[in-house]
Amino acid sequence: MSVKRFLLRIDKKEYLQSLANGHIFCNRIAKFKKMPTENSKIADSNEGLAKEEEISHITINDLVLNVIGPVRFYYPDYFPIFCAYEFEGISTTKGIQGIVDLSFIEEMKKEKNTSSAIIIEKEPFVNLLISYCNSKKIFIRCGSITYSDSPLKNNEKEPWKAFFRKDYRFANQHEWRFLLDNSTDAPDIIPNSNSPYEFDIGNISKISQIITLPS
Repeated sequence: MSVKRFLLRIDKKEYLQSLANGHIFCNRIAKFKKMPTENSKIADSNEGLAKEEEISHITINDLVLNVIGPVRFYYPDYFPIFCAYEFEGISTTKGIQGIVDLSFIEEMKKEKNTSSAIIIEKEPFVNLLISYCNSKKIFIRCGSITYSDSPLKNNEKEPWKAFFRKDYRFANQHEWRFLLDNSTDAPDIIPNSNSPYEFDIGNISKISQIITLPS
């Protein structure tokens, strides 16, 4: 039995069944950036944070405004993203066996108010996502999130990389992320809005399994 990479999502069962049928639902970065942080483990006001600078004042025409504290600059937040918990495991006759952070399980069960989850074999699933986006000429980037106590230290020039680094307090999410954007060949396929972006890649039931998490 070889070790494989798997993706885990916890959500209402009807949403997971829709995903198993091949329907991909991508929330925008804006949702996680702007949602209230109270009682939420997925809200992150620093999504897409480009840099932080100490500025003493801002001049607008002849008006000078004093600034207290650092000023933060962000990249646009309309990008659609698909996120999941990534882990290693093996397929057995009893199902998929692997180690998942218990704190993440409990946080997401509370966040989503459900004990339903789906486990997806990562490689064929990612191939389906990439194949669809290539066919539509959609710009894509995917990979694991990098967690750091100082996520601004290594500020890259490519804007999309800002969406693949997060504060270390999110580290138990072991997040794998798929980000989409318009390309030069298809500049208008993804509208600049806060509405979810949805598409279909074909049924993935053969590479996924819907389960009920233990209480």
